[in-house]
This record gives sequence, C-alpha cells and structure tokens, in this order.
Amino acid sequence: MAMSARNFLMLLQGLSLCAPGATGGLDAKEFHEFLRNRSSGIIRVPSYRWNGDAYHGTAPGKAITVNGGFIPNFEYADVQEFGISTTEAGQANTLHFIVLHQAFNALQRSGVDYRATNTGVFVGCSYYMTGTALSITANRISYVFDLLGPSTVVDTACSATLTAMHLAIQAVRNGDCDQAVVAEVNIVAYGISKSFDDDADGYARSDTAGAVVIKRHDLAVRDNDFIHATLVGTSLTTCGSLMGSLTTPNPEAQAQAICKAYEDAGLEPHHTDFVELHGTGTVVGDSIEANCTGEVISRGREGREILIGSVKSNIGHGGIGAYMSSLTKVGSCTSNNKEVLPNGYFKKPSRKIHFDKYKLRVPITIEEFVPQDSRRGLIASISGSGFGGACGHTVLREHEKRPKRSIPGFGAVKGPYLFTMGALTLKSCNTLLREYKAIHSETDPLTLCEHLGRRTRQMVNRTYAVANSFQTATFPDPVSVGKRPNPLVFCFSGQGPQHWNQGRDLMAAYPAFRDSIIACDQVYKAYVGESFLDKTGLFSHNTSKLSQLEKSLIWPAGIISVSIAFFQIAMFDLLVSLRIQPTAIVGHSIGETAVLYASGAASREMAVKVAIARGRALGIVDNKGGSMVAVSGCDADAVRGYIDAVLALSKEDDDETSQLYLSAFNSPSDIGVSGSEELLKPFEEYINRWVDGATASKLRVSTAVHSPFVAPCEESYCQELHTIFSQHPGDHLPSIPVISTVTGEVVSEPYTVDYLWENIRQPVLFSIAIPKIVECYGELTTFVEISPHPVLSQYIKSMGAHDSVGTGYRPPSSKHLKGGASARTEVHAFLDTIGRLLLFGVNSIDFSLLNGYPSETLPDVEYPFNKKLWLYANVSAPPASYQRWLLPRLEF
Repeated sequence: MAMSARNFLMLLQGLSLCAPGATGGLDAKEFHEFLRNRSSGIIRVPSYRWNGDAYHGTAPGKAITVNGGFIPNFEYADVQEFGISTTEAGQANTLHFIVLHQAFNALQRSGVDYRATNTGVFVGCSYYMTGTALSITANRISYVFDLLGPSTVVDTACSATLTAMHLAIQAVRNGDCDQAVVAEVNIVAYGISKSFDDDADGYARSDTAGAVVIKRHDLAVRDNDFIHATLVGTSLTTCGSLMGSLTTPNPEAQAQAICKAYEDAGLEPHHTDFVELHGTGTVVGDSIEANCTGEVISRGREGREILIGSVKSNIGHGGIGAYMSSLTKVGSCTSNNKEVLPNGYFKKPSRKIHFDKYKLRVPITIEEFVPQDSRRGLIASISGSGFGGACGHTVLREHEKRPKRSIPGFGAVKGPYLFTMGALTLKSCNTLLREYKAIHSETDPLTLCEHLGRRTRQMVNRTYAVANSFQTATFPDPVSVGKRPNPLVFCFSGQGPQHWNQGRDLMAAYPAFRDSIIACDQVYKAYVGESFLDKTGLFSHNTSKLSQLEKSLIWPAGIISVSIAFFQIAMFDLLVSLRIQPTAIVGHSIGETAVLYASGAASREMAVKVAIARGRALGIVDNKGGSMVAVSGCDADAVRGYIDAVLALSKEDDDETSQLYLSAFNSPSDIGVSGSEELLKPFEEYINRWVDGATASKLRVSTAVHSPFVAPCEESYCQELHTIFSQHPGDHLPSIPVISTVTGEVVSEPYTVDYLWENIRQPVLFSIAIPKIVECYGELTTFVEISPHPVLSQYIKSMGAHDSVGTGYRPPSSKHLKGGASARTEVHAFLDTIGRLLLFGVNSIDFSLLNGYPSETLPDVEYPFNKKLWLYANVSAPPASYQRWLLPRLEF
C-alpha cells in the first residue's frame, strides 16, 4: 500500500525488558535507574546456574571467565496462564515461554488493540532455541495472542534483534502488517565488558529478554497510543569477504550501515545527538566501530563533540538480544527522561580509538540530553553487528509530543465512569481487580478508566462496572470473550421511543455527539429557516421550550421525524468516533432515514432534508383520525382474525381509511396494526380482554403509517424528494451492507424516491430482516439499537440473535431534568452499552476519547503470573542435555 513519507515513521511503544542486575532481574523502568547509577549487573556465576569453577579454563569446551550477567529464576514460567498444557510445555524450550512473557508485557504496556489484527511478530533468536522447530518461537506468540501478521525468527548472531527490527519496519511500511512485536531472548553462560576502555580484554556474556511494539505513525496517533520514540530509519549491510576473515569487523560495511540508516530517515549522520554503539569490549571490535562511527558522524559536524556509549559496559553482552537493551536505553533517554546515561565502566580511553580526532566522548555522569537543533528534536542511533559480518543501524527521533487535546464541554468528568478489568484467566482478573483497588484508590478516575480500558480490550476474560468511583464500583464475575469479535449490527429504531429528555446528557458529556447535533441543526436551519433546537428546546437544558412537548404524549409528526433522525445520526457519529464500526445496518421504519447517512448512501445534509420532508408529508395526515397499536403474543394470522372480528362489529364506512391493517411485523408474535383510531380503540380492548397471553397497547403517534392512510402524503413527499435528490446527485448506494425492512433483503440497488415512499407506505418487515441478518452473519451477531430508548431488543432476541444492547435511556420521571437525583442517566446507560460491547469482544474501542484524552500515564500493576519451575535448577553438575542447551559454542 502507498503511504506518505510521514506514515513511513514507526512509533516505539510498549517496552518490556528483563536484564541482569546485581541483585536480580530488572524491568525497563528499573533498568533506566540502574543505568543512571552506573551500576553493573556482572557477577560471579551463581551456583544455581552451574558450577563456574568446573567449566572455567582455556581448553576447548571451557569458559575463560567465571563472570556474567544473569537473570534469576529464568527457569520459571506460567505456561498455563497462556493456555498451554503441561504436556506441550514439557516438550518445548523454556526460552519460548520467557519471550512469550516479554511479548505479553510489551503488548500490555503499549495498550494497543492487537487480538485478531494484522500484527506481525519478529523474534531474534539463535539455533539452540529449538523446542520442536525454530519458527515456533515467533509462531507461539502469534498463536497465543491471535496475531494475524507475518511471524518469523531471525538469527544473525549479535545483530539478530536489530535485523528483526529492520524486517518488522519494512513489513509495516510495505503493508504486510499494521504493527509488530519485536522480541528476543538470550540465556547464556559466559565475564565484565570494558567498552572503549584501554583495559578492554573481551566481553562478559549476559542474559536478556525483551520485547517492543512498533506501529505505523498515523495509526498510533489516531489511536492515541503512548509513544516512547519515533523510529525514522534503519539499514542492514554485511561485511563481505574484504577483510579475509568471517569474524573480523569491516569498517566500510559499518559506515555504509550508518549512512543508509540516516538516508532512510531523511537526516544527515552529523544531525545525531548520541550514538549507542555495539561496543562489546574487545580491542579490535571497539576500535574499528568507534573510529568508523567518528569518521562518518564528524563530517559536517563543525567540531562538535560526538557522544557515544554502550550498555554492555553495564550488563555485558546480551548476544542476540544485545539490541533490545540498547533500544530500551536510548528509547528511555529520548522520551520523558531527556538525559544522557553514563557508561557503566569507562576509566581510561582506548589508545586504539581516535577520541580527539573525531571529538568522541563517553559520558561517565548523567547529562542533560539537549538536541543540536530544537526544531528536529533529539536524535540518537544504535549500531549492531553479528560475529558473521551482519551489520545494522537504527535512527531514533524524539517523538513530537502533542499537547493534550482540548475537549470543550467535556461533561463526564464528575461521573459516572466505565471501569473495566481483564486478564488471561478468571482468577487473575479478580486478583488484578483487588490489586488495582488497593493501589489506585486516589487516582484520577478518567486516567484510570483509560488505562484499564486499553488493557482490558486485550484480554480474553473481562468484567466492567459503571460507577461514580473505583472504590465503590461493584464488578460482576468476569466472563470469557470469544477469540474473534462478534459481527456487529447497528439497528435504527422507528418512531415511538422519542422523549423530551433524549440526548440531553449525551450532548453535555460527549463532544462528538454534540457536534453532530449542531451540524444537523445547521442543515435544518439552512433548509427551513429556523433552528430546530431553538424551536423545540430538545437536546439542551433550556426547559422553557420543552413545556409543551413534556405535557404532550403525542408529538407532531414533523418533530418526531427530525428528532429521531438527529439523535440517531449523532449516536452513530459518537460510536464511530469511538472506533465502534458496524458490520451491517438495519433500520425500522423511520430509522431508515438515518440509515441513509450511516450506510454512506447519503450525506448528513441529504439525510436531514429527507427527515424534514418526511415530517412535512406526514403532517398532512397528522391528527386526522389515524393511529397505531402494538400487539404482542399473537402471530400475524391470529391478528388478522381479530381484526376481522372487530370490523364485523363496527359501523364504520367500508373505505380504506375505515379499516385496520397489519403495518409492522416486528417478530413472529409481535405485530403492529395501523388504522382508524375509532377502530383501534375497540381492537385494543378486544385483545386485552379476550385473547389469553396477548396484549395490545396504543403507540404515541397520531398517524397510521405503513397503511393506505398515508396516501394523501405521496404527491408532496415524492415531489420534495425529487428536489432533494437533484440537489445531492450520486449513486446513493450503501457502502456498508444494509438489510431493508421494506423488502426484507440486502439493499443491492441505490436508494430512490420510490423506495423512500415505500418505506412510509408499506408494512415494516422487521421479522424478515432480522432472521436474514442472523442467516448472513451467524447466531453470535450482536445488535446495537440506535434509539432514544431501547424498544426493539426484545424482538431481536426472540428471533435468534445472540444479544442486543441499547444506546439510549428514558428517565422514569421529570425529576432528572429538574435537578432531582436519578439512579440512571443517559451517560450511565451509554457507558453500560460500551461495557457490554467490550464483553462481546469489541476490542477497537477508543478509551482515550471516551475519557477525554487524559494526559497522565499510569504504571502497570505487575501481572499475577504463577510461575513454576520448567528447567533443572540448583545443580552443580547438570545433565548433559542441560549443558548442551545452556552452553552453546563455548569455543567462541
């Protein structure tokens, strides 16, 4: 896919790292503090790893050092939390599980929506990480987290993870995936590295394990993701045969890697503010790399010094995972910390490195990280090399921090709030809930809601609560979510659920809803000559205009038509702004007016005009003796029989307006009847008195729509529609599948004037449309009723749908409007709907927008893994199989 230059930028998101420390493993945050203090993670080989003295020596098969960097308890993993059986786990390499934990942590901290998405996995690993196959290292991550993008492993020795990063970036750029997990794990047995020091005498091996999430720039900004840094350029080269030895570094190849990476970034090498070198601590390797870097970076630098460093001076050489430690260090420096971290070991500059010639300097204290050019921001880069000659370079740039978005009128700040919780298992979900409540009792609720929501949508076990505070929230038992989201159908209701309080709370709380209502009103004002909001007082807290509507049980047809269209269009816009998109759409009667807009068949302007025209036309027959009754508990044939019985007793004239008609087939046992009000009254009484198990209730309407009663409207309505269609040319074909309640079939032809007239005149075939949807999309289809108050859900569920949720709410009395307390509000009902959608597997919800873009980020609560031993431990002479696994290629 073609992307703009801006979209070529990759954003560095969730970082997870486990690196050796003097007293234990370090996560990314602890790692930064560890480096600030110039600490060293190099220690004598612990007895629980192996007998260092037994393997110490210079002979083949021996280790020349008894030192190294070690992650404690690496043998432990919680495989069952990831749904892996003990039988399968016993046949796999524990390193698979270590990298699985790191990938999970990175995904959690990134907060990205990843399940069943086009997410790639690129893992740097080596030959000894076999399990049942080398590919399983990456494939297992893809399988466990349901990632659908490329899944591959890379082995270029010490540059493996840098190579994996390069391939991941290329995959995202080429459209092979939208985001990717780059991971590594390195458990070794060889130890301190004295990078760039005159005493450099070889390097210490160290354990590392880590993962990071990268994502396309435009998508990360759209999704309001937390970003550490921007990856602006990468390159890969190899040394070839020029040096005459496979393992001898080639300065030309390394220089080429630097130049290509900066060219890829659209920058010059001299723009950099810091270079993190491979810096293994060998005399030959360090001098070649440092001098080569100095030669390239110093060109055009006008004598400014070049800061260089290597994290290996703190933790040793992480082998295939070396790049991840460097990336974590540099990413940390360029994000919130804005400081240059000191080298762990540097006393006397190496005589082999031309420090003075190239103005190279190794920092030994914490320094402020200041860019050469504030317009470019901080720029840093990372080098990597494999012992077989594979070289690479990565350029990072400080992420341009956007100011916190202003949300004028954001009114949900005083509650209620949508609190969520999720985990891989039900037990862990409850554990996390207790821990979060203990830690975040005083945390800003909007910030907490965003933090929890972004993480909950990643989990397969979820729960939620809508409450005014986290501490008082009562969470139901977690439920398991399907691996893939259910199909989502937006159902736009017909007339009946309108009420004078509709949309008022939503208008105050959510800018997307408010802006949509205002945009609709601007269309109304331009077309009619006055503001609908000012005229009626709807959607606002100005009650003076509402007195007549509040007292009237039946509104004029013109107000019903426009008010429902306004509400439904605004609710659709609000849901879409939260990235909740429908798979298909259906509209009941007047609901098909908003469907024109929601399906993409018409613009907002055209849809609002159609609503106005519909209201005008129905005004011709409004209050002219017609109405409607809803019958429940009877099928259509039975209702026809009852109609015949009532008509036989009536004295009405035998004409079309003196009849009763089946006007809406809402379900097999829920039928709408339109006709003469004089006949509907005895019909309603007949059903309620004489038909067991059936009820009839009069609707709050004064027009007998979907019957011959509306015939006088046809000429004026169609004439105005022709004018509207001429004002808005186009094919008017839905871009989202629509199931028609006029025909009961999928809309495959453009909307026409004739169709919109039939939508008023013909009976509503809702009981045909819903089974058609279930047939097309499956029994697990979830319906979202777009309505001021849910009225169709009971019908939908009775026809085989998985579930239906409503988006509106009608308060029980006028107390809510006039300041009295109400147990439930529109905002509460709306948040409850979002929570239920989360339980139905809708993972794309934008929790940042929902909570007003909180600017603060919260630290994660440690996930409650229950790790168990999966390798031999506490052995002085491990079995031969364990030795071979743990001590690869001791001769190197």
